[in-house]
Amino acid sequence: MIEARVGRHQEAIQLGIARAQADPGGTLGPWFMALICYTFLMGILTVQVTRYFSTYGIESWGLFTSVVLSMILVTTQWTIAISGGWVFLIMHYGNWELIAAAPWQAWITPMINPVTEFVSQLFFAHRCYKLYGRNKFIFGGLLFGMLSSAVMSILFGVALAIDPYDFTLGKTFAIPSTTLSLATDFSITGLTLWKLSRQGGVTFSPQTNDGLQRLRSITLEAAVPPTVFTFLNMCCYVAMHGQNLIFAFFGILTPSLYVCSLMFVLNSFEFSPVSGTRTGNTDMCNTGTVLSTTTVPDFAPDPPIMFATGQSGAVNKRRGPRRDADSFVESESELQVDLDRWGDDPPSPHSKAPKPMDVEQTC
Repeated sequence: MIEARVGRHQEAIQLGIARAQADPGGTLGPWFMALICYTFLMGILTVQVTRYFSTYGIESWGLFTSVVLSMILVTTQWTIAISGGWVFLIMHYGNWELIAAAPWQAWITPMINPVTEFVSQLFFAHRCYKLYGRNKFIFGGLLFGMLSSAVMSILFGVALAIDPYDFTLGKTFAIPSTTLSLATDFSITGLTLWKLSRQGGVTFSPQTNDGLQRLRSITLEAAVPPTVFTFLNMCCYVAMHGQNLIFAFFGILTPSLYVCSLMFVLNSFEFSPVSGTRTGNTDMCNTGTVLSTTTVPDFAPDPPIMFATGQSGAVNKRRGPRRDADSFVESESELQVDLDRWGDDPPSPHSKAPKPMDVEQTC
């Protein structure tokens, strides 16, 4: 017999064994399918991370730490999923007592997952912080939601380790954890989209609108997969926790989707061209050549960086240091926006980030 833990009811274990025998697909199927899908996502993540570092190098130590730590955490979770699959499906297949006793692979997962999600969400929360002019109130609120969700999820793992059949105690931590995670995701996405939308009746050129639309599309595409899986995880846990383990499929995969979203955004653009028009002239080369400037959207908190290069390459004026988080590059015909860098640190000497396009002028 399985060794009893504190608070575990043997009657509940026997009931769990009977349910597993009656529905082995609902008990082992979610873990097996999660392992297959997780392996597929690990291949995608490997390609994303390789592409990111080969293209941009080490842009800043904040981004480097986030990417590396996220990959370490998802790889750890993938290893745990492989271990569980080996034990449940190969070594001890048919040992329903082992399954009903909730081995360590089952309860350690909700302890690692929130850490992975927190690291990924921190990048997006920091981006909101920069977009809103370093608003500490917004960043503090997002940080509170992220930390609360992570703590609740860890407590759920502790409760599962003590007594996996105390559903009341489990729901006490699981439901608030997923609710806070969803609320944080919606807040980050909503705040970002609001800043990227038209405000105050400002109208940009078609090129500017196309660029902003691309930024909004990237934001939505990155937010939808992990948010949907978090929602389905909560729904399945509440509705079918006592019948099968389908919720485990969504719970295991959700953190890897957060990391995929992080890498998707980092690889989508660094300098995304956004054009605009505004009446006004600027003498860039001091040779009588008049260049029209561009409109800076109202969510640009810092002065733009300006580049100008003559045909011979002799003229190269750069005003102000590069901003790594939400910089706006202004040239003769295009405004380039970078919403996804980390902080205000100057680029690392190891950085391979492509430089903004030079603007040819007839100087």
